[in-house]
Amino acid sequence: MTVTAKGKLHENDYVRAMRSQRKGFLYFLPIMFGLFCFTSLVMILAGVLGTDRSNIEAGAFALLPAGFFGILFYVTRRSIRRMAGQLGAHSQDVEIVFSREAMTSNWKDGESKTEWNKMQKIVETKDDFLIFPLSNMMWPVPKSFFDSESDIAALRELLGEGLVKKTKLQKQ
Repeated sequence: MTVTAKGKLHENDYVRAMRSQRKGFLYFLPIMFGLFCFTSLVMILAGVLGTDRSNIEAGAFALLPAGFFGILFYVTRRSIRRMAGQLGAHSQDVEIVFSREAMTSNWKDGESKTEWNKMQKIVETKDDFLIFPLSNMMWPVPKSFFDSESDIAALRELLGEGLVKKTKLQKQ
Protein backbone atom coordinates (compact mmCIF):
# COMPACT_ATOMS: atom_id res chain seq x y z
CA MET A 1 0.00 0.00 0.00
CA THR A 2 1.35 3.43 -0.90
CA VAL A 3 -0.04 6.87 -0.17
CA THR A 4 1.15 9.99 -2.00
CA ALA A 5 1.08 13.60 -0.81
CA LYS A 6 2.02 16.51 -3.09
CA GLY A 7 2.42 20.21 -2.40
CA LYS A 8 4.66 23.06 -1.34
CA LEU A 9 5.28 23.94 2.29
CA HIS A 10 4.83 27.61 3.14
CA GLU A 11 5.76 29.67 6.17
CA ASN A 12 2.29 29.29 7.71
CA ASP A 13 2.57 25.48 7.58
CA TYR A 14 5.74 25.60 9.66
CA VAL A 15 4.28 28.16 12.11
CA ARG A 16 1.15 26.04 12.63
CA ALA A 17 3.22 22.89 13.19
CA MET A 18 5.63 24.54 15.63
CA ARG A 19 2.83 26.15 17.61
CA SER A 20 0.97 22.86 17.89
CA GLN A 21 4.06 21.32 19.51
CA ARG A 22 4.63 24.26 21.92
CA LYS A 23 0.99 24.85 22.73
CA GLY A 24 1.27 24.47 26.51
CA PHE A 25 4.25 26.80 26.71
CA LEU A 26 2.57 29.47 24.57
CA TYR A 27 -0.52 29.43 26.81
CA PHE A 28 1.47 29.41 30.05
CA LEU A 29 3.38 32.62 29.35
CA PRO A 30 0.40 34.96 28.74
CA ILE A 31 -1.38 33.58 31.81
CA MET A 32 1.67 34.21 33.98
CA PHE A 33 2.12 37.63 32.40
CA GLY A 34 -1.51 38.48 33.19
CA LEU A 35 -1.19 37.31 36.80
CA PHE A 36 1.97 39.33 37.36
CA CYS A 37 0.43 42.42 35.75
CA PHE A 38 -2.65 42.11 37.94
CA THR A 39 -0.50 41.67 41.05
CA SER A 40 1.65 44.62 40.05
CA LEU A 41 -1.41 46.80 39.46
CA VAL A 42 -2.81 45.94 42.88
CA MET A 43 0.53 46.68 44.55
CA ILE A 44 0.95 49.97 42.69
CA LEU A 45 -2.58 51.05 43.59
CA ALA A 46 -1.92 50.09 47.20
CA GLY A 47 1.25 52.15 47.08
CA VAL A 48 -0.43 55.17 45.51
CA LEU A 49 -3.47 55.04 47.75
CA GLY A 50 -1.51 54.02 50.83
CA THR A 51 0.94 56.03 52.85
CA ASP A 52 3.71 53.45 53.16
CA ARG A 53 6.66 53.91 50.79
CA SER A 54 7.49 50.17 50.83
CA ASN A 55 4.22 49.40 48.99
CA ILE A 56 5.36 51.47 46.00
CA GLU A 57 8.71 49.69 45.99
CA ALA A 58 6.96 46.30 46.14
CA GLY A 59 4.76 47.30 43.20
CA ALA A 60 7.76 48.36 41.15
CA PHE A 61 9.56 45.13 42.07
CA ALA A 62 6.53 43.09 40.95
CA LEU A 63 6.89 44.55 37.45
CA LEU A 64 10.22 42.75 36.98
CA PRO A 65 8.76 39.21 36.68
CA ALA A 66 5.90 40.53 34.54
CA GLY A 67 8.39 42.13 32.17
CA PHE A 68 10.49 38.97 32.13
CA PHE A 69 7.55 36.75 31.14
CA GLY A 70 6.39 39.28 28.56
CA ILE A 71 9.82 39.39 26.94
CA LEU A 72 10.10 35.58 27.04
CA PHE A 73 6.70 35.22 25.33
CA TYR A 74 7.64 37.77 22.67
CA VAL A 75 11.02 36.15 21.97
CA THR A 76 9.47 32.67 21.69
CA ARG A 77 6.82 33.81 19.22
CA ARG A 78 9.36 35.80 17.22
CA SER A 79 11.82 32.89 17.00
CA ILE A 80 9.05 30.55 15.77
CA ARG A 81 8.08 33.09 13.13
CA ARG A 82 11.71 33.66 12.05
CA MET A 83 12.53 29.93 11.79
CA ALA A 84 9.34 29.30 9.84
CA GLY A 85 10.13 32.18 7.49
CA GLN A 86 13.58 30.78 6.75
CA LEU A 87 12.24 27.28 6.14
CA GLY A 88 9.33 28.54 4.04
CA ALA A 89 11.57 30.71 1.86
CA HIS A 90 13.63 27.71 0.77
CA SER A 91 10.79 25.26 0.27
CA GLN A 92 10.12 23.56 -3.04
CA ASP A 93 7.34 21.49 -4.49
CA VAL A 94 7.61 18.08 -2.88
CA GLU A 95 6.03 14.68 -3.44
CA ILE A 96 6.01 12.40 -0.41
CA VAL A 97 5.32 8.70 -0.91
CA PHE A 98 4.42 6.66 2.18
CA SER A 99 4.84 2.89 1.83
CA ARG A 100 5.22 -0.02 4.26
CA GLU A 101 9.01 0.06 3.90
CA ALA A 102 9.81 3.77 4.08
CA MET A 103 8.83 7.36 3.48
CA THR A 104 10.29 8.78 0.26
CA SER A 105 10.44 12.52 -0.48
CA ASN A 106 10.99 13.64 -4.07
CA TRP A 107 11.68 17.24 -5.02
CA LYS A 108 13.32 19.12 -7.87
CA ASP A 109 16.87 18.79 -6.57
CA GLY A 110 16.83 15.24 -5.26
CA GLU A 111 15.27 12.43 -3.32
CA SER A 112 15.33 11.27 0.29
CA LYS A 113 14.27 7.90 1.65
CA THR A 114 13.81 7.31 5.38
CA GLU A 115 12.96 3.92 6.83
CA TRP A 116 10.20 3.79 9.43
CA ASN A 117 12.35 2.16 12.12
CA LYS A 118 14.63 5.22 12.07
CA MET A 119 11.77 7.63 12.83
CA GLN A 120 11.41 8.96 16.38
CA LYS A 121 7.67 9.63 16.33
CA ILE A 122 4.69 10.76 14.25
CA VAL A 123 1.94 13.01 15.59
CA GLU A 124 -1.33 13.80 13.85
CA THR A 125 -2.85 17.21 14.53
CA LYS A 126 -6.04 18.76 13.20
CA ASP A 127 -4.32 20.06 10.06
CA ASP A 128 -1.05 18.13 9.73
CA PHE A 129 0.95 14.98 10.18
CA LEU A 130 4.14 15.91 12.05
CA ILE A 131 7.00 13.53 11.30
CA PHE A 132 10.00 13.51 13.64
CA PRO A 133 13.02 11.79 12.06
CA LEU A 134 15.05 13.10 15.04
CA SER A 135 13.83 14.28 18.41
CA ASN A 136 14.67 17.91 17.57
CA MET A 137 13.69 17.89 13.87
CA MET A 138 10.17 17.97 12.44
CA TRP A 139 8.69 17.65 8.95
CA PRO A 140 5.11 18.91 8.73
CA VAL A 141 2.92 17.25 6.09
CA PRO A 142 -0.32 19.26 5.75
CA LYS A 143 -3.45 17.21 5.18
CA SER A 144 -4.18 19.48 2.22
CA PHE A 145 -1.32 17.71 0.37
CA PHE A 146 -3.45 14.57 0.09
CA ASP A 147 -5.89 14.18 -2.79
CA SER A 148 -8.79 12.93 -0.70
CA GLU A 149 -9.92 11.94 2.76
CA SER A 150 -9.47 8.29 1.76
CA ASP A 151 -5.72 8.91 1.29
CA ILE A 152 -5.54 10.33 4.82
CA ALA A 153 -7.43 7.30 6.15
CA ALA A 154 -5.04 4.98 4.27
CA LEU A 155 -2.04 6.75 5.84
CA ARG A 156 -3.63 6.44 9.29
CA GLU A 157 -4.13 2.73 8.65
CA LEU A 158 -0.52 2.37 7.50
CA LEU A 159 0.82 4.22 10.55
CA GLY A 160 -1.52 2.27 12.84
CA GLU A 161 0.33 -0.94 11.94
CA GLY A 162 3.09 0.03 14.36
CA LEU A 163 5.77 0.99 11.85
CA VAL A 164 6.91 3.81 14.14
CA LYS A 165 7.29 3.24 17.90
CA LYS A 166 5.61 6.47 18.99
CA THR A 167 2.58 7.22 16.84
CA LYS A 168 -0.19 9.52 18.05
CA LEU A 169 -3.13 9.60 15.63
CA GLN A 170 -6.45 11.38 15.98
CA LYS A 171 -9.50 9.26 16.65
CA GLN A 172 -12.17 9.11 14.00
